[in-house]
Amino acid sequence: MSKKSLIQIRIESEEKDILEKKLKILNMSISDYTRFLYKHGEILLVPEQVQKDIRGLSININQIARRLNGGSVTQEKVILELQDLVLEYKKKYIR
Repeated sequence: MSKKSLIQIRIESEEKDILEKKLKILNMSISDYTRFLYKHGEILLVPEQVQKDIRGLSININQIARRLNGGSVTQEKVILELQDLVLEYKKKYIR
């Protein structure tokens, strides 16, 4: 689709700085960012520590699933391990 329409806006220099930082973090152009906002309403930035925690949680769940599928652990033990993981992340993120 050929893009022929141009939209211009005026913003404060501080707002421009914030926008440029977001664009750098998201690795997006201003055009892509604006089109995404138009279509989806918002872009959420997930803090790096939360991303690391999600990756770690995924690894833990995969390890538990492998052990369960391999027969080296009982279903009851898996349930206890998953409950421990849930409690760990509740303590960290729910106050």
